[in-house]
Amino acid sequence: AIEADLRPIYSAGMSGNGRLWLNGDLFARALPLPTTSGSGIWTEMMAGIVNGRSLNGSTLPCAPAADGMAVLAYDLDLAAAATWNLTLTFPTTPGANAPNPQRAATALAQTRAAWQAEIGTPDITLPDGFVMNGYKASIGYLLIALDPDGPHPGPLEHDALWVRDAAFIGETLLSLGYNDIVADYIPSLFAYQREDGYVPAIIEPGHGPRPDVEWDAQGQLIFLIADYYRHTGDYARLVEWYPHVRAAAAFLVTLRQETAVNPATTRGILPPSKSAEDLGPEERHHYWDDFWAVAGLEEGAFLADAVGDTDAAAWMQTEAADLRTALRASIEAVMGPDPAYIPNGPEDVDSSAMARGTANSLYPVTVFAPTDPLIVRSFDEYYARWIAPYGGGYQHIYGQLWPYGGLGLARDYVRLGRHDILHQILGWTLTNQTLPGVFAWAEQVNPATGGFSGGDMPHAWAASSYVTLIREMLLLRDGDALELFAGVPGSWLETGEVVGVTDAPTPFGPVTAVTHSTLTVSDEAWQGDLTISVSGAQPPDGFRWRLP
Repeated sequence: AIEADLRPIYSAGMSGNGRLWLNGDLFARALPLPTTSGSGIWTEMMAGIVNGRSLNGSTLPCAPAADGMAVLAYDLDLAAAATWNLTLTFPTTPGANAPNPQRAATALAQTRAAWQAEIGTPDITLPDGFVMNGYKASIGYLLIALDPDGPHPGPLEHDALWVRDAAFIGETLLSLGYNDIVADYIPSLFAYQREDGYVPAIIEPGHGPRPDVEWDAQGQLIFLIADYYRHTGDYARLVEWYPHVRAAAAFLVTLRQETAVNPATTRGILPPSKSAEDLGPEERHHYWDDFWAVAGLEEGAFLADAVGDTDAAAWMQTEAADLRTALRASIEAVMGPDPAYIPNGPEDVDSSAMARGTANSLYPVTVFAPTDPLIVRSFDEYYARWIAPYGGGYQHIYGQLWPYGGLGLARDYVRLGRHDILHQILGWTLTNQTLPGVFAWAEQVNPATGGFSGGDMPHAWAASSYVTLIREMLLLRDGDALELFAGVPGSWLETGEVVGVTDAPTPFGPVTAVTHSTLTVSDEAWQGDLTISVSGAQPPDGFRWRLP
């Protein structure tokens, strides 16, 4: 299910064998055959339907204004709880035949088997089948979203290559072991990089970069290359790609020079930009860009060290530290010496973009520590204003609910140890599927109806955020350590339940960690034993586990 795409209808007709023809081509086949059908000019057809006129099998040979309409009508008299099935099949390419709807059951079984084989047996174990079904479906949606040049967030409105989405989706794919897919599309992300190092944020297939001025792509490209290198150790590709990393980092330095003598509110941070597009006007500064710039500079320093470019590693690390300091100083200049929260940017201190714009303060690089009082206050504020009033949904611009934005914030609440908020967001997301039953979420959801209101569906970034969130609930990287089961609710640890990962890819190598429990809850206290079996790669700083 995707955003409706309008097409002109110049002619329409229904043949007696259930074939619907539009503009001279077969559009669909229906089973069972309609009781009646008809086609004509849209306004006339609608008036006839409203007034109860019979369709009479009419055909539409020509609609010069392209305002044709076709109707298939069925007389139904269903008893309570009764069901009725309508099967529609469509050509896979324009002008081709449509599959026989009588073979739909066989085709469905074959398709289901093919997808089960493609996804394989998940490397995670959960006691909650509802959560697991969403996980498996989301992996499928990610694979569907892959185009030759990389992942496209959607098939219509978002049918382009966003560096931002490609970085988040790439992070997810690497955690699932799809290293080759990410390696294949990374070069597409810097294919149009300018000589000064600027990385265009959005690339249109066959047309090149959009003119949008967005600064976050610099850090996102560098982060994805670093994440790929950590997961694969592919030194040859790193050496090949490193000039693009260094150039992107150098461009961030150039950008900061533009604000070096600005007033205190914007001094030393990145200049205004369109940023993540949903954060506000391009004439404004957006802290989202700065969080990503710090991430890019720090990850760039890591990669520079890896290839032996120690001079670049030093200036990148220095720039990252300076930008972190400038960012903090800007927030305090805007909000006061003891800020109540981090806003979206100096010119916008009160919109829902504050939450989304600060989401990447804790990942992929920890710009401010989860224990920082400012971070704790900020995410408390975001929850109180933009999540709690909506039962776990995240309300963002246009008054719409943004499922993938909420899932991105849930990743922060894992790191903050806020199980209450994390599971409220996850619960809302699962019970408010935009297309119920298939674990598909639109980019934007109508808060009144729960239905599609904008973007595409299934939205690949939403699928990516869901998969990454579930994996981080079980296995969370914290620098050179891995935290086990950081987001697992207590109910998953009770007697007989099993939670685990098996040979799960990590930046340190495959890890297996499984729980075995005899725990019960009595008088609000735990009784029994919980054993966590861990094997595989050993992170340099070891494993951590927080008591639930």
